Amino acid sequence: MSICVIGAGIIGLSCAVQLQKRFRVTIVADKFNDETLSSGAGGIFRISQSTAGPRSNSVLEWGRSSYRHFTEMMRSDEEAGMAGIQEVSGYFLVGDRHRLEKEINFLKQFHHNVRAISETELHEFPGKWTGGIFFTTIIIDGSRYLPFLMNKFMNNGGTIVKQTVNSLEEASFNSIVVCRKLSFFF
Repeated sequence: MSICVIGAGIIGLSCAVQLQKRFRVTIVADKFNDETLSSGAGGIFRISQSTAGPRSNSVLEWGRSSYRHFTEMMRSDEEAGMAGIQEVSGYFLVGDRHRLEKEINFLKQFHHNVRAISETELHEFPGKWTGGIFFTTIIIDGSRYLPFLMNKFMNNGGTIVKQTVNSLEEASFNSIVVCRKLSFFF
């Protein structure tokens, strides 16, 4: 079965690399590497409770699986530097103190060093924040992760077509995975 992935940002390349484990995959895109939005956007891994999935526990499963995947890559001497994956600690500030404990318990399922920040820490930030959370997570440098994924895709026999797709009818594949803004086609 041949599958077409439309889009070569982080989502498109990640999808293509995973699909290659079972299928023949072609990426069709008009922009690659530093031409994509993914190249300049640093990805800070933080799952939100408001993220929806097909089942109530889907987000938890996806979050755990993704965090485990990136943590394993980060701990790999061979892949971490090339992929641009590292740990970072920081703050998540909230304006509604009532959701703080629920958010902390949720984040503890994925991250480490999760704790409510002290009043002293809170006063370091401008604005009318009522609380905050300190945690350690993973950050992904898109300018390094894109070439890393592209090399993986090409080394596994992937095919690239540089082309603007104006209609899904233009692609003649068994299956098409769209990894770009859907409004593009409407």
